Amino acid sequence: MNELMSEENHETQCDLLIIGHSMAGGCLARQMKLEHPELRITVIERKTEFGYWVGESTLEAFWNYAATSLDLGHYLDTNHLYKHGLRFFYDSKEHDLALKDMSEVGRSWYHGTPAHQIDRKKFDTDLCRMNIESGIDVRLGVTVTDVALDRDHGHTIKTAAGNFRAKWVVDAAGFASPIARQLGICEIKNDEHPISSYWARVSGVANLDLLGGKEWRQRVRYTTRTLATTHFMYGGYWFWLIPLDGETYSIGLVTKNDECDIKIKGEQEFLDFLRTHKCMEELLPVETTKILDYTQMKNLSRRVSAPYSEDRWFLTGMSAVFLDPLLSPGSAYLSDSNRMIGDMIKADMQGDDEAYRVMVPVFNRFSQFWLDNFFLHIKGLYHPCYDRQKVYFTSMLMQWFGIILPSSMVKNWGYMPGMTMADLQGFYDQMDYLSANNVIHKIDHIAHEFEDLLKSRGLEFSHNEGQFFDVEIDDCFMENTRTMGSTLTMDSIVHIEQKMLEVTYLGILQRLAELDNVQATEADLMDAARESCQYELTVLEAFNTLCTKANKTRKEQESQVAMA
Repeated sequence: MNELMSEENHETQCDLLIIGHSMAGGCLARQMKLEHPELRITVIERKTEFGYWVGESTLEAFWNYAATSLDLGHYLDTNHLYKHGLRFFYDSKEHDLALKDMSEVGRSWYHGTPAHQIDRKKFDTDLCRMNIESGIDVRLGVTVTDVALDRDHGHTIKTAAGNFRAKWVVDAAGFASPIARQLGICEIKNDEHPISSYWARVSGVANLDLLGGKEWRQRVRYTTRTLATTHFMYGGYWFWLIPLDGETYSIGLVTKNDECDIKIKGEQEFLDFLRTHKCMEELLPVETTKILDYTQMKNLSRRVSAPYSEDRWFLTGMSAVFLDPLLSPGSAYLSDSNRMIGDMIKADMQGDDEAYRVMVPVFNRFSQFWLDNFFLHIKGLYHPCYDRQKVYFTSMLMQWFGIILPSSMVKNWGYMPGMTMADLQGFYDQMDYLSANNVIHKIDHIAHEFEDLLKSRGLEFSHNEGQFFDVEIDDCFMENTRTMGSTLTMDSIVHIEQKMLEVTYLGILQRLAELDNVQATEADLMDAARESCQYELTVLEAFNTLCTKANKTRKEQESQVAMA
């Protein structure tokens, strides 16, 4: 049942062929085998064994996918590290702060919906073994040489090991992406976001949690900072630190090539550059740090124009898109993408041509919307200013836990059962409206205004030392995640987006009031924030509104005192 082999032409026939058995392809193979045990699935992979690779820091959406669609929740919880959220550190302009003195944005509480730090070498190897044991035909050491797509008679994938013919084919081959390249739909270079990256797996890293005294540990309530995906943010570049096990870390540098001119050749220059920053010098002691592997790549950010086709071919994972390592969106994208592909193949298997024909453009458009939204978040974080991050980060998490994650949990990707081709224009109009009115556009704009105002006053780095922002999200914004999306409604989405904008204005006004010694009450601050949202005020207009309200309140208080 696994394969039908023609001795005459050395052609393996199967129902579903997946090119690539790394994270996206391996997970999709397992998903489809669990959903359709009768399906003949073959996976071809150019590697003969799996090693370290990017995609180590996963998001909660991947845990939900792994637990509900792959039966891998227990495996992740017992074989890979719990991820203690996202953590950001901000340095002085001279890069000379000790790590314990850098301003920090993170959380001091463990989240009930988990995410994990994945050792890709272990995960990919284990997944391959599990897939083979389940009856999936996995071929390692097989490289694609040519692709012949044929919707009606079956796609033919040519390799040196013979040809493979399948009704459905999925390109999950990562940056190689043979189908995307052959069709010319891959944006190889993203001029809007030109980034390069240098990364290594290292041992002998200093324990982040022990680089400060008791007060350093107390401020995160003795939770383990080391378990977070930690970001060290600078102008036009940043570093990541991700734990893979008790001894091994992934550490990387991402540069935005139009904002900084950093060129590194080899692992020693990589370490030398990192150690020009005092925090990295502390984390990477010369005496103990050992590089286990090293990689560098240019022009990382890319995407295809449409990852799904009515012609029964699909792209997932890095074959379809790679935005940026920042915020770790890759695992969340492949989780939704794989399940969309599963829904499309299921509709095709059932002979529901109308559903399949509608799903393809709906899922393509929704995927672009999802990526555009995440891209706005990523672009909004390329700065070295703690104050800007503090006012931005809460709203970003409100959207993630209140809207994006629960939407993934309930597979809310725009398609509704019964939709027809006649409904597509209405769907496109809705997506265009949501894109044009995306609250993240507004939040990013006012956060940028705020940073520019600080720069104009020479205060961009004024809070980059000694501050800690313990990110806490009100329970009402976590409800949709706790219920796994069952409470997600359009009304709740509108409410959350209003509060996202409000909390951003509020944070900006609080900081400006502190800088200018404006004695504003909590009521004044909230009223000014709400009015700023209502009229979409600029940062200066919002602050002037606050000052007017604060002056009025002060005069009323003085009048009451005089009358008493």
